[in-house]
Amino acid sequence: MATYAFARMKKLMEEEFPSFEDDDYAHMASVQITVLADMLQSGILSYNDLYQETLEVIEQLLG
Repeated sequence: MATYAFARMKKLMEEEFPSFEDDDYAHMASVQITVLADMLQSGILSYNDLYQETLEVIEQLLG
């Protein structure tokens, strides 16, 4: 879920803003992890799901 969302956001940002910087990807990952934490708090994700999704976001960020 998070990996797909991150990849999709990255592609859209690259298409819309060719000068998109790597720092912007870090900001996107931060926002994405915040959303995942909100999903955990709402009961949509379990702790294990949050852990797995967060790892995927970090892997995407590291390339």
